[in-house]
Amino acid sequence: MLQQLGPAVVLRGVAYWPMHRAAFGVRLDGAAAAAMDVCWVPYRMPHFLPDFRLLGVSPDGELSYISVGRTLRRHLAIIVETLQLQSVDDMNTAADRWERRGFIRLPQFEVPGATALKLRCFGEKSGTLFFTIGEGGKTSGAFVLNLATRSVEKLADGVECNSWRNLCGYEMDRATLLRSVARRL
Repeated sequence: MLQQLGPAVVLRGVAYWPMHRAAFGVRLDGAAAAAMDVCWVPYRMPHFLPDFRLLGVSPDGELSYISVGRTLRRHLAIIVETLQLQSVDDMNTAADRWERRGFIRLPQFEVPGATALKLRCFGEKSGTLFFTIGEGGKTSGAFVLNLATRSVEKLADGVECNSWRNLCGYEMDRATLLRSVARRL
C-alpha cells in the first residue's frame, strides 16, 4: 500500500502524503526523525479517490488539500482547503482548522462520470495546479490552472496524457531555466 502513496509535499521538516481520511506525515528533521515520528492530519472532506486529491504547499506556506469533483451539470470543480499549523506538534487536532480557500467551477470542462481524470501536481511558487483529462469527456489533454487568477491553459492535446505514469512536477523560473540550458551549449 505504501508504494501507491503518490507524490509527497514537504513543509517545515515534515513530509506529507495524501491518504483517504487524512494526510500521513513523517518528520524528517531532528531527533524525532531518527525515532520515525509520524502523524495524521485529518481532513474535513475525506471522500475523494486518489486521482481526485492532492496535497500541496500554498505560496504563503500553508498545507493545502486540493480535490476535484463534478458539479450537477458535470462540469469540473476544484476545491482548495488550507491548514495553517502553528507548530508541527498540533497536527493531530487539525481537522476542524481547515479553511476553504476556493471553489473554482470550470464550465469549459464537461466530464461525465466515466471520464479519466487525475490531479498531477501543485506548484507552490506559482500557485498552479497541473491535471490531465482522458477519454470520456469533450475535452482531453494536459492542463494547468492558476488558482489565484482562475485561468486555465492547455499544455498538450489528447487522451494519452491521462496514461502518463511517472510524471513529477517541478517548478523552475525562467532565469534558472535559461541558465541550465546555457550550461549545455
